[in-house]
Amino acid sequence: MKRKKKQGRVGRPRSQAYKPRYDLGTPELAMKKARATNGEDPALSTTALDRLFAKGLITGDQRQAGFRYLILRQQMFGKSAAKIGSYTDLMGTFNDLAEERTPEEQQELQEEFCNADDALKDSGTASYHATRAIILDDLERASEAAQRGLTALSRHWGLV
Repeated sequence: MKRKKKQGRVGRPRSQAYKPRYDLGTPELAMKKARATNGEDPALSTTALDRLFAKGLITGDQRQAGFRYLILRQQMFGKSAAKIGSYTDLMGTFNDLAEERTPEEQQELQEEFCNADDALKDSGTASYHATRAIILDDLERASEAAQRGLTALSRHWGLV
C-alpha cells in the first residue's frame, strides 16, 4: 500500500518576511474602499459622513457637526445598533455610561442634545430626516436637504 505524501500547511506563510506591516485586507476589499472614497484615504470609507466627505459632497465642518451630533445622541441613548458580546450583556442597562454621570452632567448633556436637535428641526422637516438618515442610519444619500441640515448643525456649534 502506498503512503500519502504529507503536505505542508496551507495559507499565508508565518514568516515575518512575508507579513505586511499593515493588513490592507483582500485586493477586492481594498478596491471597494477605494471606490467608496474616490481613491482618497481608505480610512474615510467607514461611515456615510466619511464617504460623503471623501467624495467632496459635504465640507469638513459639516462632517464634524454630524459626528458631534452622533456622539451626543449616543451618550444620551446609547448606540443605535445593539452589540451583545454575551448573554450577561443583556442583563445590563442600555447605556451604562449614564450611571456614571451626575444628574447635573446628564441634564447638561440632555440640554445640549435638545438644542442641537431643535437647530436641526429648524432647518426643515425634510432636512431633519435626511440628515438623521445619514448620521444615524449610515445611509449615503447626499441631498440639498441633508446639506441644509448639516449646515444648520455647523452653525449651531459655531463651526462655520
